[in-house]
Amino acid sequence: MNKKEREEKIKNAPSCSLEELAQMGLVDKYEHLRDHVDFKMEKVSYINSAGFFPIGRELASFVNKLIRDSNLEFVSDTDDLFEVSKMLRNQVSVIDNALSDELAEELTEASKELTEYIDLIEFWKTVSILTPLVEEVERIEFSISENISSKFTNLVSTSLDTLSIVKKGLAYIKLSDESSSEDIHKAIDLLFACFYLGVEMSIGYVNNEGEWCPVGDEEALKQWITGFGNPYEYDNSVGDVVSKVFDECPDIKDDFYENFYLLLKSIYDIDVDDYLNEVESVDWDLVFKEFQLLL
Repeated sequence: MNKKEREEKIKNAPSCSLEELAQMGLVDKYEHLRDHVDFKMEKVSYINSAGFFPIGRELASFVNKLIRDSNLEFVSDTDDLFEVSKMLRNQVSVIDNALSDELAEELTEASKELTEYIDLIEFWKTVSILTPLVEEVERIEFSISENISSKFTNLVSTSLDTLSIVKKGLAYIKLSDESSSEDIHKAIDLLFACFYLGVEMSIGYVNNEGEWCPVGDEEALKQWITGFGNPYEYDNSVGDVVSKVFDECPDIKDDFYENFYLLLKSIYDIDVDDYLNEVESVDWDLVFKEFQLLL
């Protein structure tokens, strides 16, 4: 499939099932990336055990190159996505100081290749790794916003249109109280991917001319934050979808929230422990107010 054909298929994605999304390369495992990257898929020596969301070979190769070029010690013994993200956030000033201009240029190219040929399901994981570096390591140019515009904003017209992808994907997975751990993993992966896309589309995006296009959809943003945070307390369209998932598959809830809190920290640097109320539960209205600063 050439680039023009792929872009045309992407435009039709909201009417497709998860199976059809997979067939067109939107939810597979780096099918297109494998044909284009020019850096080696190396065994990452600090990886010994997998977490709920392992970072995968291509992303691990990028992280390994980043660590090696920064002369960092291997400070993690896991390939868990959020553990690696945390490690990079803690080491970001060391990385920035250690990189030469030549190595920064190489990593810029590697970052571009990593995000150019990628699917929606993998994109949020890549962002979790790159985000801790974006603001601090200025000499590496990351292509996160540009690639949201060129690929995933074609999937939906508005932030809440992302729910159409969620619903079709969940209909394909068919969660129940007898769902396997694999299906639970797939469902959470899909929900997180669409959460990220929905939140970003409510804030704004970069158009094809490289210009920032603010959206500022405060209502949609609130629905994503509160609907994921506490779907039973907040009556909105996002919460309706998430609560239905919990009702159909009660076993999903613990894994969902354990990893959702980590997603908020890795991508948006929000620690839910900072937003606890008097009964030690998360005040999602306060979390939403923090997100409002991004509008």
